[in-house]
Amino acid sequence: MIPILLILDEPTSGLDPVNVELLKDIVLELKAAGKTIIFSTHQMALAEEICDDICLMNRSRKVLEAAFVGEKRLWQEFSGVARRRRKRSAR
Repeated sequence: MIPILLILDEPTSGLDPVNVELLKDIVLELKAAGKTIIFSTHQMALAEEICDDICLMNRSRKVLEAAFVGEKRLWQEFSGVARRRRKRSAR
């Protein structure tokens, strides 16, 4: 039985590149089958490949929530948000 919701915490941690690709393929298959997948990762490139929506957290607080549109890179969006927050907190 395949669950309708999967929660994965750093699922690629400790995996070699071959198994990262295998895991990514499995997650994409489940996504295509309509399953909901929640996972945490520090690998932004992986998140960009797999995710429809993202929520970036820093110190238990949400700093960015967005849906992917086009080819905008996560790290570019996040770095802009992080810079603005640092400027505000420095005041």
